[in-house]
Amino acid sequence: MIDDTIKMRLITLATYTKKTNHAISSISMTFKKGAIRPKLEAQIDNQNQRTELSDTLIEPISFKFQKELEFVNEVYDNFKPEQVKVSAGIDELGIKGKTLKISIRFLVPKDQSLKSCFRTVCGKIPLLEAKAGFICSAETADFYIKDGQFKYFDIVFGNDIPSETFKEQYFSKRFFDKVEELQNSAKPYLAQYEPSIKCTFSLMQRSNFQFLFSNIRMKQKVEFQKGFLAEDIALLLSYINQAVDLFKEARLGNVVFKETKPYLFESSFELYLAQTAIEIQPKIPLTLEKTDNFRNLLDKAVFDNIIVQPFQGWRNCIALKLDMDTEHSAIELVKHTLAKSFSHEDLARAIDNIQHVQDNLDKSYKIKQLGFTTKKGKAVGAILEITNAQESDDTSEGLDLNSNDYPIHNDATITRYLANSNNAYILKKEKVFLDE
Repeated sequence: MIDDTIKMRLITLATYTKKTNHAISSISMTFKKGAIRPKLEAQIDNQNQRTELSDTLIEPISFKFQKELEFVNEVYDNFKPEQVKVSAGIDELGIKGKTLKISIRFLVPKDQSLKSCFRTVCGKIPLLEAKAGFICSAETADFYIKDGQFKYFDIVFGNDIPSETFKEQYFSKRFFDKVEELQNSAKPYLAQYEPSIKCTFSLMQRSNFQFLFSNIRMKQKVEFQKGFLAEDIALLLSYINQAVDLFKEARLGNVVFKETKPYLFESSFELYLAQTAIEIQPKIPLTLEKTDNFRNLLDKAVFDNIIVQPFQGWRNCIALKLDMDTEHSAIELVKHTLAKSFSHEDLARAIDNIQHVQDNLDKSYKIKQLGFTTKKGKAVGAILEITNAQESDDTSEGLDLNSNDYPIHNDATITRYLANSNNAYILKKEKVFLDE
């Protein structure tokens, strides 16, 4: 018998999509240990050919999601996951099989080493993959580090992997030795800086613990008044150097500065697996000349793009691409956003606030697209992607975020993404969350 809480979530979503006449492109449900009902997240597209979530689809989707949960709980009966997330793309026939994903989260017990805990979990992966009816294979492991500790990890399964990709069914001793080596190597870095880290490793080559990606957010904030302080930039370069030492064969991705208070920024950066030896990020020489050169480049990049005196309550976030080798440095803007949190404000007041920003932006800027989040019919947040305006650009028309075309469902948290097209905002997609 299918759990009624799964069906009820889908019925609530179906009611909303019928009301908006929009298409469902994907659905995910998160089953958290001890929770009464699952959390639902759906992406909804504004398409002509829509996927209507009828009773004929709700039944098989509910059955599939519940069955995947049962498979996981049967295999991990003695080491219960903290949560299980099942997601899939949806079309007019139901679940698109190749898009099925299952993410299983495990906490690392305080009385158990990461290696021991991870080995227990991975030891049961072949059992889960061998179950009749379970069509996914383990792809990656995502580790989450906070306050200097490995807090939890996710095992992510997918159903769109060529069978020849897998060469081993079971994990080798060397694989788990590499996990222990990672934890031991990270200890000095974590103890000194206490960064928040997400790092992803492949589970497809089970004799080799292969790094894929990491996002590292530093605990220490950096100030930007008339520019960055030299010591803050030297510290950032030191962070990058030590992270490159920790995650071998990595190339540097975006460096992000997110404003938390006026002129006070949280910094983070990304590392990816380098595809060639030439892409590998070399250690940056921490010399006075190198630090000053990089600081000057960074100051210019931020000054050229930041809203220096932002509108009240709005905060800048700037993503930069850094090309840094031992000889030269270059910086390129990737993305610039302004974000604001609303305290469950009336929609009209929040929309007026966004309109005020648009009307008073310097003429060198324009809003490329925006995201607007509501919860129970009240505004809770907005994010505006800012781009450089061309001389021919005109100001867009007023924002119609609460018209009869896009009604707000009172039981959901909804984020609408609207793109600036021909001087008007067009709804591109929505994300709907049901979490209460």
